[in-house]
Amino acid sequence: MDWLMTRGKSSGPNAVKFRHSSIRGFSLLELLTVVAIMSTLGGLLFSSLPGMFSSRASANGANLVANLLLSARQQAVSNGRPVAVVIANRIDPDERQAIILLDGNRQGSGMQWEALTSWQQLSKGVDVTPLTRNDAQSMYNSDQGELRQPPTALLNGHLVSDFFYLIYRPDGSIDAPQIAPSLAVRRQTHPTLNDYVVIAQENTGRVKVVAD
Repeated sequence: MDWLMTRGKSSGPNAVKFRHSSIRGFSLLELLTVVAIMSTLGGLLFSSLPGMFSSRASANGANLVANLLLSARQQAVSNGRPVAVVIANRIDPDERQAIILLDGNRQGSGMQWEALTSWQQLSKGVDVTPLTRNDAQSMYNSDQGELRQPPTALLNGHLVSDFFYLIYRPDGSIDAPQIAPSLAVRRQTHPTLNDYVVIAQENTGRVKVVAD
């Protein structure tokens, strides 16, 4: 039984009296119950964290792609020269994809391409893939010959040779195999599911991001 000691007012300044306290502690059973509930909630939280982080990485990847497409359009219109958006494929699964903008200058019958930006890397575990429709991809590949002088840049120590791309014309429109070039942004853990789709309109070059 718990008791509280208080100073009495009616029995002199030094008098004390005791009264019974209604406050009691937690029982062992109650403490064990609280610990079990907290452990369960903590397990649920930590199990959901990887999915939350990978979803955020996909959103950041979609924003990066959209912003670089818009920047390429702006540069092409402002400078009066074509601008290529080049997305390098990773050499192995542990590496990251990266994007660069190239400024085009006509040299005779061909084009000379120079870097407008440095390589912008996507988050680890995120894939950007051109969509395929009607048995044709929505962007050019490096082996199709449209970009005749591919960038001779090193990415993670490797020469970039495997990439896909589209080209913004000086009027803001897009040179690409199909109308509405589209890029799917996916998590490596879900390679067949699109988190986002970045769509560029072929005639205007304007960009929108759609959550899939």
